Amino acid sequence: MRIYTKIDRNLVIQQYERQLPLVFIIAWEHERKFYPSQTWTDFGLVVIGWWVQALDRLLDNNLEKKTSFSFMDGPYEIIASYYEQSQLIELMPQGKEYIWVTSVRELINVLLSAMEEIKMKLLEFGVYTENDDLVLQKGRQVLSKYL
Repeated sequence: MRIYTKIDRNLVIQQYERQLPLVFIIAWEHERKFYPSQTWTDFGLVVIGWWVQALDRLLDNNLEKKTSFSFMDGPYEIIASYYEQSQLIELMPQGKEYIWVTSVRELINVLLSAMEEIKMKLLEFGVYTENDDLVLQKGRQVLSKYL
């Protein structure tokens, strides 16, 4: 399982210069299945921040048994159910006929890896901002309490 990202250098530089939120390809991928699609573009830093918050709500004292990993546009979301005893999370991409199962640790590592990959690309392209760093630092802090 991974969060697939592909960041177009020219596009994010244009967005950065216009002080717009950065849009790039971001999708969930497992067993060669992409959700919503391999070419889905979204406000990547925003949605990954949402996903970290959703996972935190799911794991924090198990207040919620279910949550959703949403995308900015469209009806796309992944419904996540947490089974505390087994430490497994069931992921159900809406509109699909498959279910993914992963461990809490794997899902946390998937999110951490994606955040690091995004940071490295944005740094490489010279468009990584202090605000981006704050968002990703907060995400790492939230997730690290569950490792």
